[in-house]
Amino acid sequence: MKRRKALLLIFLLTFTACTVDEVLDTINVAAQVAAEIGAALGPINPVDAAIVTNLSGIASAGVLVLQDIYQQYTANPATTDVGKVLAAVQAAKANLSQALAAAHITDPHTLQVVTAWANLIINTLDAVASAIEPAQPANTPSGVRMAVIPFSPQAVALAWQEQVCSGNYACSKLVHVPKHGLRKLW
Repeated sequence: MKRRKALLLIFLLTFTACTVDEVLDTINVAAQVAAEIGAALGPINPVDAAIVTNLSGIASAGVLVLQDIYQQYTANPATTDVGKVLAAVQAAKANLSQALAAAHITDPHTLQVVTAWANLIINTLDAVASAIEPAQPANTPSGVRMAVIPFSPQAVALAWQEQVCSGNYACSKLVHVPKHGLRKLW
């Protein structure tokens, strides 16, 4: 069973073609991941809980700004809008990385889980950036445009389950892949 999960994760993390909807779904799943770290950890000491809440707020704000800018980009894909999306990705990554580096989480388990969570968000942001960096001509209809993204919404949810939740069923149910984002894998 573990081998099958590992093979599925490898499959999902490989580069796959995706539509604008899949990129938006990936951003949506990243927003859920950003918001749910506190619930995933469960009860922790109050000082660490305040730090985690702050980190979650920083990550959520960055992902939501990216979501808004990406939606604007899909409505009118212009070269300047690509720059705005990439700038939003860089800002969100920098803010989360700096906040994590400055955080003084005392519990080793909490630190390990929060670090895995932050890395998942940062990797997902990188995937979104790579999906739009090979700029498509402005006259390409956004619904038809294909991009290459190393993370799908399913891969982000699976990485959440494996890296953050460590197989905890209740935790894994905190993040949902939009139904229209589901694709038959085989």
